[in-house]
Amino acid sequence: MTAQSRRQIGPGDRLELESAPGKRTLANLGVPTSLTRGGAAFDEPSRDHREAMRTEPLEHDGGNGYRTIRVLLADDHRIVREGLATMLMEEDDIQVVGQAADGQEAIELAVKTRPDVVLMDVTMPRVNGIEATRQITREMPRVRVIGLSMHDKKDLAQAMHDAGAAAYLTKTGCCEILIDTIRSQAT
Repeated sequence: MTAQSRRQIGPGDRLELESAPGKRTLANLGVPTSLTRGGAAFDEPSRDHREAMRTEPLEHDGGNGYRTIRVLLADDHRIVREGLATMLMEEDDIQVVGQAADGQEAIELAVKTRPDVVLMDVTMPRVNGIEATRQITREMPRVRVIGLSMHDKKDLAQAMHDAGAAAYLTKTGCCEILIDTIRSQAT
């Protein structure tokens, strides 16, 4: 027997749930297309991006919740790392397993923590994000690296891709796209 529920949770919002005994529960949350926080407008993901990020729901782990996506943050700016960590810790299915201040530390922490996803700044001291990505993806092919930079340059995006990055985002993008990208890359 399948149970379905639809609820209006706010103006323009909706939540749809579908479940059956022994099967996974599917949840569909709809929100208005103009997203604001504290009066400031956020970038809205494009239709193409939303379609590209659509994935199967995470499998239930059979224990105390859903499969957790383990994320390592690598950025030489402490305030950026801490801001990303704070934002990601609000997500029930994402766990920050480490923070690295440079590429060398990112490589060492990736070996130690075995993350699912690494958010990798491109420009960092000691070892840059491109070389760190190359080493991590060569040694741990199941780890997905998402390049993250303040630069919207095609040559940097291509260099990260050539090094093995699965995606490249700019720091000027919206939070929802970053979170969707993390979820879509988790294996």
